[in-house]
Amino acid sequence: MNALKRQGWIGIKWAFMITMIILLVFPFFIMLITSLKTKSDVYDNLSILPTKWMFSNYVDIWKQVDLFPFFMNSLKISVGSMVLVLLIAIPAAYALSRMKMYGKNAILSLLLIIQMFSPIVILVPLYKMFASYHMLDNLWSLVIVNSTFSISFAVWFIRSFFNSVPVDIDEAAQIDGCNRFQAMIWVVAPLSGPAIATSAIFTFINAWNEFLFALTFIQTDTKMPLTVGLFSFAGRYDVQWHYMMGAALLSSIPVLVLFLLIHKHLVNQLMTGSVK
Repeated sequence: MNALKRQGWIGIKWAFMITMIILLVFPFFIMLITSLKTKSDVYDNLSILPTKWMFSNYVDIWKQVDLFPFFMNSLKISVGSMVLVLLIAIPAAYALSRMKMYGKNAILSLLLIIQMFSPIVILVPLYKMFASYHMLDNLWSLVIVNSTFSISFAVWFIRSFFNSVPVDIDEAAQIDGCNRFQAMIWVVAPLSGPAIATSAIFTFINAWNEFLFALTFIQTDTKMPLTVGLFSFAGRYDVQWHYMMGAALLSSIPVLVLFLLIHKHLVNQLMTGSVK
């Protein structure tokens, strides 16, 4: 009887996992199928599969719109945001983890409150602030904004890993001649590799997918990121959905490549833990 119950629970778990996988993959499947349709198929054909498979759409996309400048702008913004967040979040997380200071809990609560803010609430004040500093139509404005909305998560997440690293390791490093900064960089940070890698991926994806601030702050076509550049396939009276879906799929490739590059390092760090 117990064996039957166990098998039943295993079956339920597998059914739940398969259902979730289907729900997660289905939008990408629709995007892929739509990107391989003709324009008439998109609007007139009610079936999911296209009547004619148009693999040439992925060539025509680049003929319609040069996506390369949009890709490069998004890459600059995402990498810049990721580097800026890590440069600020790692020392901040170390200080909040290791140092005794007045108002530490208030600082952590403030970071949490910042994370709760909806970006649209402060859109107008940010626009006026960047306008006063002549930073509109500048990629740095997007780097700063995207970093601001990712730092809170990064500090909280990295700090939790720093807390799991014994203080004795810091003290041993200082006995060996390291100062606090060197102990943070060469000892504590490598042991918290999974948290740093996860924060980097989180920041990169947030900046890569950001749309609202990019649409508001950037006016020059050559400076637009990919999320705004995709609107080039939207005309006044119709939308070229087959091209837009193809371009959207192509835009997900850099995020996938980044995850695959960091994935092995992330797993190795989780396996080794503090053995280093």
